[in-house]
Amino acid sequence: MEIVELKHVFGVRTPTPNRTYVDRAGLDARFRYFLDSGRHLVVYGASKQGKTSLWKRSISEGNFIHVQCSRRPETQQLYEEVLGQLGITISTSTDVTWTTGGKVGAEAGGKAGIPFVSQGEAKGTTEVSIERVSQSAQKTIGKSAEHLTFVAEQIKKSAKKVILEDFHYIPEATKVQLAIDLKALLELGVALILIGAWKEQNVLIQYNGDLAGRIDEINLNWDDQELNEVLTLGEKALNITLGQEIRQAIVSDASGNVGLLQRMAEKFCIEAQIFSTSTEDNLVLEDMSLLQTARKAICQEEAVRYRKLGWSVTEGFANSNPETKRIYMYIIQACVNAPDSVLLAGISEQEVIERIQSIDPSVRSATVKSALRSVDKLQSVKEIYPVIVSFDPVNRVLHLADRELLYYRKYGGPQWPWEDAE
Repeated sequence: MEIVELKHVFGVRTPTPNRTYVDRAGLDARFRYFLDSGRHLVVYGASKQGKTSLWKRSISEGNFIHVQCSRRPETQQLYEEVLGQLGITISTSTDVTWTTGGKVGAEAGGKAGIPFVSQGEAKGTTEVSIERVSQSAQKTIGKSAEHLTFVAEQIKKSAKKVILEDFHYIPEATKVQLAIDLKALLELGVALILIGAWKEQNVLIQYNGDLAGRIDEINLNWDDQELNEVLTLGEKALNITLGQEIRQAIVSDASGNVGLLQRMAEKFCIEAQIFSTSTEDNLVLEDMSLLQTARKAICQEEAVRYRKLGWSVTEGFANSNPETKRIYMYIIQACVNAPDSVLLAGISEQEVIERIQSIDPSVRSATVKSALRSVDKLQSVKEIYPVIVSFDPVNRVLHLADRELLYYRKYGGPQWPWEDAE
């Protein structure tokens, strides 16, 4: 019997546990085909759905340029990061300085005409040498209209795939500009891979209609049958059997999130003292108290993130006035208090407004609309990663990007700032 460690079976880590990887509906083959389709590739879905695992299985180390978008709000910064990883620099200025040393004779009574050295009467014979030192400032070339061709040429020369991760964090103006650039990049022979946590199809096409037919998309979501398959692979690797009640509870609690399922399965095995393949025959794990302990452990780990959502986000930006801060709190309140089915489907902008106005009728629709467009950026500023709720300004829908919120509010016993105000 092969002995396999738990870390290779369940859990969320890098590298991804390989014993429970499920190639759903042939996604691996589809992804590899799209890599060479001559079109851009967009992989999207809620956080912790295996987007990173998917591309890392198909693109080997050293063959990609990985750019995190969360800290790069402009296209120029994205291109600078790409070129920086390729080691591309360009001389932007030259400074000339002079140093002294060595031997050069100067007769008494003359003037020593040395740059940056004050001129004066030279007494006796002075032995001085002049050295010209040229220093060039090096800076990675940025993006501009004339530089996009240069960027494309360097990417093609490298033969590497460019992956823009967490694309949803960049501002709307940057998304619009990048959507324009994407068409130009394809014409220059460069296709990018964009990874984002959103729910709707054809997001980039809505920013630039010219991208229609120029983008392939993969939507990562999991149904209960596929989540059960992950558990079955884990049972086989660890030589255990999960009791039916345990299995159903884990799948149900995951709410279609494979990352959460992996965490629950790992925590449960730890509580059951299963750290590697069991040597015991027909070991059935049925103790629900172990799962309850695992749930508590996960909620304790997540408490800081969700407190940030409830408390830090409601503080707004540094320059937010009290009214705007109150609107941010209402947005989070409307999201947190919505039923699971509503959150999973997405809350329309109008419904968010109605939910907030039912709390405070004095709130103006325009103020809510403006605040919704800053929800993603605000979470980034507050260092909430991954983003928990995300607003799609094209379709005007507030989405739950991190389904672990459903789990936390069910088992974590959270306290929210608006509850303190009641």
